[in-house]
Amino acid sequence: MMHRKREVVKFNVDFDVLRMENLPPKYTTFRILLTRGSKIKKTNEIKATDRTARPGDEASLRFTTTLERSSDGFGFDEKTYKLSLMRINNRATLHKEKKIGSAHINLAEYATKSRDSGEEETKLALSMADYPSPTWVSISVCLSSGKGGHHYDDGSDGCSEASGFHTTAETVSHATSYQSQSMASIEEDQSMMDDVDEEEQNEEEEEEKDERALMSEQASSRLIASSGRAAAGRGEGSAAQAAARGGGGGSSGAGRESEQSSTKTHLEAQIKELVGQLKATEAELTRAKLDEAEVLKRRESVAARATKAAARRAGLQARLDVVRGTTQMVEAERDETKRRAVAVERGGGA
Repeated sequence: MMHRKREVVKFNVDFDVLRMENLPPKYTTFRILLTRGSKIKKTNEIKATDRTARPGDEASLRFTTTLERSSDGFGFDEKTYKLSLMRINNRATLHKEKKIGSAHINLAEYATKSRDSGEEETKLALSMADYPSPTWVSISVCLSSGKGGHHYDDGSDGCSEASGFHTTAETVSHATSYQSQSMASIEEDQSMMDDVDEEEQNEEEEEEKDERALMSEQASSRLIASSGRAAAGRGEGSAAQAAARGGGGGSSGAGRESEQSSTKTHLEAQIKELVGQLKATEAELTRAKLDEAEVLKRRESVAARATKAAARRAGLQARLDVVRGTTQMVEAERDETKRRAVAVERGGGA
């Protein structure tokens, strides 16, 4: 029995990101990727404000795809693309872009929808590894068969043409019926969650490296400045020597000794100045340490006084309770004595 070869139809795809909501708060720049196998389509950078983005043309993709007619002849076989949300960290030296969430879409669903369904949106929920609530990405997908055989790769207008397949659809959740993709998506999300801690650690290490590099650069600048001052001192000494040699080519040994003595005196003055600066820096560091120790000492003293005050308050409260109890007893005895006296007076009168 011969099997009839099923029809393959080529479509223009208009993919637009309409909104992104509840984005992770740590980043403000993102990108959307559509991938299937080795094929990758990606938007330009998308800027977010207050964890929300409403992009324009920078979040639009235009490409072609082919769908195969299903065996019943009415629909098309499933063709899924993976939609990935990428965060962009331009400060990082490594891992400038990192996937933080993903979902899957089936382009065959958009080809089989009626063109009368209206311009509705698909709302996908992307689970975030580090955040309890999902990020919502609203997209519009339009498939056109390319009237007259024209497609994006030969300059057609795609969905702007009057095509029998021009639609967008609405989904409330990223959960789909793609059983063939479910396990892969779950494993990938688990892997993404496992990689988050490593990524954050790498970023922290990069920031620490940048800080250390800055501190090293500042220290090098100070060292170069000190070396420059010393070199200037040596240059002045050399200039003095040259001037002395030029002015008195036939000077005696006593003149040369005077020259050397002057140079030595100048260098010693430079060294003395640098040593003085070093001592001043060390003194300032010592004062800072003493100030820190004094602050800690005062803090400990305040804590000790607070402890003593609390103890005294507790003692006074205890004494006050004893005095009140004694007062109550004395008053009770006084009342009893009065009562007895009254009783005695009444008994004597009778």
